[in-house]
Amino acid sequence: MRQMRGGHRAQSILTSRSGCHPGAAAQLRAMKLTRRHLIAATATAGAGLVLGYYALRSRRSRDPLAQPEALDGAPGELRLSALLRIAPDGRVHIASKQAEIGQGVKTSLPMAVAEELDAAWSQVVVEQADFDPGAFGNQYTGGSESTPAHLMPMRRLGATARAMLVGAAAKRWSVSAAECSTAAGQVRHAASGRVLGYGVLAGDAAAQPVPDARRVPLKDPARHTLLGRRVPGIDIPAIVTGVPLYASDLHLPGLLHAMVEREPVPGARVGGANLQTVQALPGVRAAFVLAKTGDAYGVRAGVAVVADSTWHALQARRHLTVTWDESAAVQQGWDDWVQAAEAARGQPPADVLRQDGDAPQALHAAQRVVQAAYRNPFIAHAAMEPLNATAWWHDGRMEIWSLAQNPWQAREQVAQALDVLPSKITLHQLRCGGAFGRRLSSDHILEVAALAQRVQAPVRVTWTREDDLRHDHFRGGGFHFLRAGLDAEGRVSAWHDRFVTFGKPGAKLRPGMGFGPDVFPAGWMPHCLVERSVLPCDIATGYWRSPGSNTSTWVMQSFVDELAHAAGADPLAFRLQWLNRAPAKPGFDVARTKRVLQAAAERAGWGRALPRGQGEGLAFFAGNGACAAHVVEVSVTPQGRLAVDRVVCVVDVGDTLVNASAAEAQVQGSIMDGLAAAWVQKVDIRNGRAVTANFDAYRMLRMADAPREINVHFLRSDAPASGLGEPALPGTAPALCNAIFRATGVRVRQLPISELSLAWT
Repeated sequence: MRQMRGGHRAQSILTSRSGCHPGAAAQLRAMKLTRRHLIAATATAGAGLVLGYYALRSRRSRDPLAQPEALDGAPGELRLSALLRIAPDGRVHIASKQAEIGQGVKTSLPMAVAEELDAAWSQVVVEQADFDPGAFGNQYTGGSESTPAHLMPMRRLGATARAMLVGAAAKRWSVSAAECSTAAGQVRHAASGRVLGYGVLAGDAAAQPVPDARRVPLKDPARHTLLGRRVPGIDIPAIVTGVPLYASDLHLPGLLHAMVEREPVPGARVGGANLQTVQALPGVRAAFVLAKTGDAYGVRAGVAVVADSTWHALQARRHLTVTWDESAAVQQGWDDWVQAAEAARGQPPADVLRQDGDAPQALHAAQRVVQAAYRNPFIAHAAMEPLNATAWWHDGRMEIWSLAQNPWQAREQVAQALDVLPSKITLHQLRCGGAFGRRLSSDHILEVAALAQRVQAPVRVTWTREDDLRHDHFRGGGFHFLRAGLDAEGRVSAWHDRFVTFGKPGAKLRPGMGFGPDVFPAGWMPHCLVERSVLPCDIATGYWRSPGSNTSTWVMQSFVDELAHAAGADPLAFRLQWLNRAPAKPGFDVARTKRVLQAAAERAGWGRALPRGQGEGLAFFAGNGACAAHVVEVSVTPQGRLAVDRVVCVVDVGDTLVNASAAEAQVQGSIMDGLAAAWVQKVDIRNGRAVTANFDAYRMLRMADAPREINVHFLRSDAPASGLGEPALPGTAPALCNAIFRATGVRVRQLPISELSLAWT
């Protein structure tokens, strides 16, 4: 269960379109277009006022340049850049330039435009944009950055268009613009009672000078009619009625279908395969060896089968017999890494990530030293829609239909791998059924591009669930060996963490292995030492929801609970005391953190006397521009059966809550992901390969496992608006484990919890 959504009545039925490159459009004109074809590959056309902005600065900029540019449009329309077009019929066409991966950005950012434009939401048509940095600038989607980076520019975009429409109406009526107001897609002159719709004014507005978007006044939040309200996702009607939206729905004339038998261990090479036998099977067009390109994040070595249908390709792949020349990676496995990590803790570190004061001496002088060892396994992204992509090499161009969270990187990698100019590559961004960081890697796109160039025809590659799990870019496993010193007053005086991870000594932390040495509470005491040891690992890792923080917060917030217990202090009071002494640090707002922590405790009724077998635990996380705190309540039977009774989560979202429905769903989904990862999920690595192949072994939480209640509360602050795809996840696991300790006395120091005994007497 990836997300829990409230059942709110749809306020309007909106269409969603995906654009198509003219090269593909020319081919499609020769065939009879069905609704499926139109949804998947229709060229955007029309007229109106068109506005947009360019965000060509760093992708991490919170306030990119937001100056719209007027473009020539069809007669009677207002067209400002590629993002906003107001047609003569009054419809407001807004391009969604970020990737829609289930986080709701395809609805929330257009809401910001419509809010400032004062357009009726029922008039809005959202069109998914292709990757086009010249027209749209920054189209990176990840790290909960879409809202912080684009909310204000999108608001300014709407406000600029509104100012131009008001100016056009004022000129037509020969009145001052200050005498005019806007609402529901109309400009009104109260003194005379005159009203004109945006569609009627669009042509005149296009002739208005484009004002400086940074100087156009924005609406008072008290007048907001969309932002902060519950607005259903615009694709929901299409999803529930089966309208094609996803990459796997795409149809192109002459489309072929491919399956790939990929290297079983990293670095393996194809020694031989029964290609002739497979090529003779029904529906098979070709079978050939696919060469490896690049590193672990490029195209894997394998054997490709190309057929007339996915079924034919799948059946033919089952008849493949491949001999592999395996690599030294076959000597790697989880049990071996556990032993190696234990040995590494007694050896000199590969490097020092943080050093303040003299931690060894302070530990020696401490009144009491608390020690603990934590470890977390590899886990998979396990999005509901396995990876797939379609590509077509024609007329010296490569067209690709898929979704990339980092489309710029995807295009550059394809260009380099296939020796094609980036300008010759078109990437059509389609909706996908979840990503959670997996589509920050582009291996599926590289793979389909290589296949398309080889077969010289449109081809789709489809990954099965087994492919998706065995060849994921996993969240990496890791080990922490911790020591902390307490003084006579029970305060932490020294901190030492030996972090054991995977990669190469001295190299940057690999994707998914991240651990920030500044994560609370490391760095909040005079004596702190954070060291790193590195184990060799050829398994590909990647960014998993709330990268790095999803494991480091579990370790740190769990160990802080251990220290509170050792000091005989209440876990809430212990954290607040620590925060009261915490110095200000960039990216960490102490006041916001204390506020959400206290609010979560208050709303959960923290501190109640509970019978044995019931417990409450808390944790907090500050990151991704937000602060979140969790209280988790559990019940554990004497036999060790765990039930999560309630989760209370309070999130400081900054100054704007964009879409209350999507925000609530993101927090609920984060909590469910956090519970699943801590409770039941693990990818077993043996002999250099992932042996966990499907949902029978890789568990997802069932309805019966879900908390009886999830209470989500949002706080506003003066901070810039935050994203919500990640901040509510990291605190879930430690709050759960701390609650288990309060209920049973069992301290959870390794995951998943399902492999531990929680029995108590």
